[in-house]
Amino acid sequence: MLPPYVIYKAEHLWSTWTEGGPPHARYSKSGWFDSQCFEDWFQNCFIHHTRHLSGQKVLIGDNLSSHFSANVIQLAQQNEVKFICLPSNATHLMQPLDVAFFGPMKRQWRGVLEAWKRSTTSPSQSLSKDAFPGLLNRLHQQLQTETGRNANLISGFRATGLHPFNPSKVLNKLPPGKDEAGTADTSSAAVSDAVLDVLFTMRGGRKGDPTPKKRRTRINVIPGKTSLEDLSTPSS
Repeated sequence: MLPPYVIYKAEHLWSTWTEGGPPHARYSKSGWFDSQCFEDWFQNCFIHHTRHLSGQKVLIGDNLSSHFSANVIQLAQQNEVKFICLPSNATHLMQPLDVAFFGPMKRQWRGVLEAWKRSTTSPSQSLSKDAFPGLLNRLHQQLQTETGRNANLISGFRATGLHPFNPSKVLNKLPPGKDEAGTADTSSAAVSDAVLDVLFTMRGGRKGDPTPKKRRTRINVIPGKTSLEDLSTPSS
């Protein structure tokens, strides 16, 4: 596990926002992970902590354009780093951390927050940036000492078919499509029919049992003077 990289949404970065955090954590201010933040993380976190590894290194992520500045590409070449870009809108299926790690981590983070709320004397119980580093460090320690932590990380690569390489791990999770003859799969067709049936019913009818339209007659109504008697008298 690399040290965390924290980005605050703020115009200024204060020293108390960094005190008590995880060892070697880095802090920045921006509000989002822009190209400058990524270059800083890539150089001072990823390369710094993987430089001792011999041979080719691989970094898996999305293909966001802000990740690939000229300096990042040069640093990657100098440090034997290759990028693997996942397909768009596929991180929930192919990103190992999304599949196997972030879920348990979020549950532990909720536990850390609940424990902090029970112990704080602040009436608002809103988490301040001064308190955040200490709570992040508590979470980081739990993740480091959790039994099976490495197993979760490794299983993420296996579940996404990245290592060992197995494309069927992802392909089997996709909804069925058409076969070679162009015929829709029966399960997907059944779902489509069910959805259409519900929509048709919501619009006042049912598939296969159309409701005949009623004959309409125009009524004479003076704007602002409508009454039940007026509505019961059809126009000529």
